[in-house]
Amino acid sequence: MYVYLRIFISIMVYFTIIFLPIETTSDQSGLPTQPPPILEDTYFLEVVPVYNIEIADDLEVKDQRLVYKVEQQVWYYGKGDNRQVALTFDDGPDNYFTYQILDILQEYDIKATFFVIGSNVERFPEVIRRIAHDGHVIGNHSWSHKDFTKISPNSMGAEIVKTDEALNSIIGKKHTNIFRPPYGSYNKEVLETVHSLNYNCIYWSVDTKDWANTPITSMIKTVSSQITPGGIILMHCSGSNGAMRNVVKALPEIIETIKDLGYEFGTIPDVLEFNQQVNHQNLREL
Repeated sequence: MYVYLRIFISIMVYFTIIFLPIETTSDQSGLPTQPPPILEDTYFLEVVPVYNIEIADDLEVKDQRLVYKVEQQVWYYGKGDNRQVALTFDDGPDNYFTYQILDILQEYDIKATFFVIGSNVERFPEVIRRIAHDGHVIGNHSWSHKDFTKISPNSMGAEIVKTDEALNSIIGKKHTNIFRPPYGSYNKEVLETVHSLNYNCIYWSVDTKDWANTPITSMIKTVSSQITPGGIILMHCSGSNGAMRNVVKALPEIIETIKDLGYEFGTIPDVLEFNQQVNHQNLREL
């Protein structure tokens, strides 16, 4: 009787171990599942699979920061003396779509301007190194993408400075004193704070509305109908999966459309002629 009891208990233990639900970090495919996305007042960020690409920690970047004269205004577009426009990408980096955008820009030999979120810079240092290494201009887009019109000047300053420090720690001084307010939202107090920290405030003249999952044909139509010499085009390199897939598909067509219209590409300092520190009258003031 005792022997049968031991056999029965052994069988029960065996089946309990086999069928007991156990929490794991893998799905049915056996691949690790991603942690839930952390939203920090950014545009609809989603966790996505990563490329198996790593940028070496000792990647060489120039340790010389370009600082431009600060104008007490918001820059919407350049003077337009030549047919040059700027592609700008907000809210990155991420470790999936940003790589694809960088590859496209590299294929077309275009230098763009990236307004980066500090928390993403800290999260994906290898991507910001790639951006710097490829020669793109890097600007500040705050630490957590909060609406600056709804927070105090001290909080604004902390958002900008913390992002600046994160960039310094990863790429040295390979970024410059240009800032784009989250959501494009600003008022007099925001501008006073941004300018007091020695940053130029950059807006845009063409909004592709790519973040809203806008159809590719609509984005191309917007760009072709609104672009002018000195134009600044707003796009994103991080966001919802659906929207960013559209961006990656649309970007080559947008580039080809702009080139067919006879324009060349430059960075924000190029288009705004920051090296010449020109102060002209076609910029909107608050």
